Amino acid sequence: MNKSITLTPAQAAFLDDRPEECVAQCVHDHFPNMDEDAVTFHVEWVRRHFGYNGLKNTYKPKVLDLEIFNNVATTALLDFLEGSTVCGQLWDSMHMDRSQVLAYNRAKRTLHVIVDKFRAAGLDVTFIPDA
Repeated sequence: MNKSITLTPAQAAFLDDRPEECVAQCVHDHFPNMDEDAVTFHVEWVRRHFGYNGLKNTYKPKVLDLEIFNNVATTALLDFLEGSTVCGQLWDSMHMDRSQVLAYNRAKRTLHVIVDKFRAAGLDVTFIPDA
């Protein structure tokens, strides 16, 4: 089984939408005895794989080689996906015009592709973006 995930820049941007403090809280909930600095280190280590360049406002994601991800990093990676707020933000629009409906559908499709990639790499993803 291929234990790596290759993300497109758009897929990395979707995962990176999750606030870092929310991911850190999830990791801390799973590893309550872990020092806060260690949690922050793991969350930032995963986030760096998304390849965000703040100067150019672009993404150039690295291949996610799950063989080098420990349990803490894997938990953080899963939360970047399962805690995604992209579809929810779009869906919450009260009166969606045609462009918003299209944006929502693109976001949902992108998240489904990411879920498929995570599952193909052996990650147990229960999240299905349907809202």
